[in-house]
Parts: sequence; C-alpha cells; structure tokens
Amino acid sequence: MTATNFENESLLVDGEDRGDVFYPPEPARLSRLQIEQFAQKARERLGFDFRKDDDLDEIVRHLGGQIVSVGRENKMSESGPVDSESSGLSYIVVGKGDKKFEIGLDKDLGPEQKRFDTAHELGHYLVNYPIVKKSGHDTMKAQGVGLGRADWEAQWFALSFLLPVDQLVKECQNLDFDLNTLCDNEEFSVPKEILASLVDIFKVEAFYVTARLKEIIKWPGLIQKTSVREVSPTSTET
Repeated sequence: MTATNFENESLLVDGEDRGDVFYPPEPARLSRLQIEQFAQKARERLGFDFRKDDDLDEIVRHLGGQIVSVGRENKMSESGPVDSESSGLSYIVVGKGDKKFEIGLDKDLGPEQKRFDTAHELGHYLVNYPIVKKSGHDTMKAQGVGLGRADWEAQWFALSFLLPVDQLVKECQNLDFDLNTLCDNEEFSVPKEILASLVDIFKVEAFYVTARLKEIIKWPGLIQKTSVREVSPTSTET
C-alpha cells in the first residue's frame, strides 16, 4: 500500500467543525448477514491481516485518510459500548469532495480499543458514507453514541472485519477450546486463559471477543452463510 501525504491540518479545530456543514451518517439498511458479507469482502480487498499491529493504520492511509489523537477536553460523549473501554470520544469526519477523511481517537485509550474504534469509524466510511453521498452530500461526521441504526451497522462491521469468524473458530480449535461448552453456559463465561490468548491474537478488547463468540454460538450457520454472495452498502434489503 502507498501512503498518502496530507497537509498538517485537522478537519476539526479544538474539537469543533472547521466551518463546513457535516451531515450525520445514514444507515445502509443492510441486514446483519449482509454487513458480515460486506466486511468479509472489504477485508479481502484491502488485504487486512489481523495478526499485524499497524495494518489498520496502513489501510486508513491507503484509503486517503488520516488518524489523529484527541484529548479528553474535546470529548462530546460520555458513553461507549457497555462494559467496553470506549470513551465515546472517537469520531470520523469526511471532508468536502471526498478527498480525505479523518479518524480521531482518544489518546488515553489502550491499543486494543483504539484498533476497534478505528474499524468502527471505517465502518461509517465504507457502509454509511456512500448513502450520505447518494443523498447528495459530500461531508459526514460521526461521533459518540445515539446514531441509531448507522451506529449498529458500524459496530457490526468492526466485529466482522476484525474478528473473521472462520479464523476465530480456528484459533479456538488451536487452543483446544470447544465452543459447544458455551451453549449451556448461562453466564457465557469464557475461560480467562482462553480469552487472554484470543485478545492477544486478534488485538481487540475481551469485550469484543466475547461479543463475537456469542454471535457464533447464537448463529450456528454463520460460517457457511458468510460466503453467500457479495453485497453493496447501497442495498436496501433488510
């Protein structure tokens, strides 16, 4: 991948818009399965390797974006996903003319949460921004919670993109961990040593690894269904 050079200028100034009008992300109205398939295709086309620490940074640059660190003084939301370490501070801003976008990450978060927040904001860019453009707008801004369906779609994308279901199942097998033991586990308690190993392998918080394992258990046909067909974020199927 070839990195794109940027002028040293943020699209936000002191946490506020630079003066342009930014529109909120619009939901693509894709089903959970369609988001799964779309994330799989995006992962393949972008050559994402979950084993690398900095592969997401390279992908952001390849797509024409930049990542900046944001201080808590610019925080606009107090809430992230329940039980995760997300501060709700991370954002994505897409500038006029689709020339570049900017992902802001809370500088105080750990690398695992920054990785997930980056994938979440990429979800807004790849899934929701095409719908914004289809509505006739060139700019978009997403930050914090309360974005409804669009935020769920970005969250689904991040889970699917960072935790490929086939690889997750394979790593569980390599660790001699039988996922079937979770089926009758009301508390859905993954052994600490297994969870720690999966966090180390996929480089995301335990909260998200557990959430992905829950999906696999509750959706037994997920592995077979992910290869059904290619979908586009402009699809209106639910």
